[in-house]
Amino acid sequence: MIAERARPGIQTRGAMGAPARGVLSSHLEHLQRSEDIMSQRGDICAALADFGFSAVAYLGPLNGENGQAPQLTSVGFSNEWEQAYRSHWHQHDPLPRIAQAGHPIFWMGHGLPEHPLSSDERAYLAQLSQWGMRDCVGALCVGPNMRTAFVLVGGRDPSKMLEQPDLGALQAIIQVSFLRYCALLEEELTQPALTDREYEILRLLAQGEAQENIAPITGLSEGSVRTYCYGLFRKLGAKDPASAVLRGVSYGLVSIPPRVPTSVAARHAEALKDAGWR
Repeated sequence: MIAERARPGIQTRGAMGAPARGVLSSHLEHLQRSEDIMSQRGDICAALADFGFSAVAYLGPLNGENGQAPQLTSVGFSNEWEQAYRSHWHQHDPLPRIAQAGHPIFWMGHGLPEHPLSSDERAYLAQLSQWGMRDCVGALCVGPNMRTAFVLVGGRDPSKMLEQPDLGALQAIIQVSFLRYCALLEEELTQPALTDREYEILRLLAQGEAQENIAPITGLSEGSVRTYCYGLFRKLGAKDPASAVLRGVSYGLVSIPPRVPTSVAARHAEALKDAGWR
């Protein structure tokens, strides 16, 4: 569940539990000033909580930029849905396609926009009911250079499920948040300048080599390897070899081979978890 986070100077609730006047504009201002991606994630959670939602999931990029497959980031939705979605249901999710087909925001509690669906897509939508997700709001986000993402917002109080949500406010929150995310991502992904040795060490780490094995492979002393690793980690903003590889992949400097030792794959997965990605 998304914990509601009070903001200094923001009155979060008005009469009858509805968002107070001005709460939307206050949240939009905060979203535009998010300092980094992690704090930006907290800012959108706080904004959505004030409009009665406790879960959000991002899927993007939708347009396959740089050959990337869409990645899922989820907060507040059930682990069962998230695992099933990553495993196979992502192949049969019609919601992003519906949003791209001229329905930039829709409330599933009111029924989906008219759109042809396959039997597998209908099965996925039926499964959403089992996960308590048929009252979600789906929205399309568009950023610079036509970067697009699909956002699913849910987790409403069951007593409010028959009330139509404020789609205009939700669309503003989601879109402003996405624009800030794109700006922060651009800042974070400004590729650092690595020396040839630093790049060689990063490539070996991505291939699954432990840091202690790099000295005999490269012919460097262990002290030199530690020095190069220190410089590499500092440039990448990483704290250890696994997070350095993660950052290197995000910058497009290296890729992780399809088959790396299980221990290495586990370290990469742990780095992703530490970075806030589930």
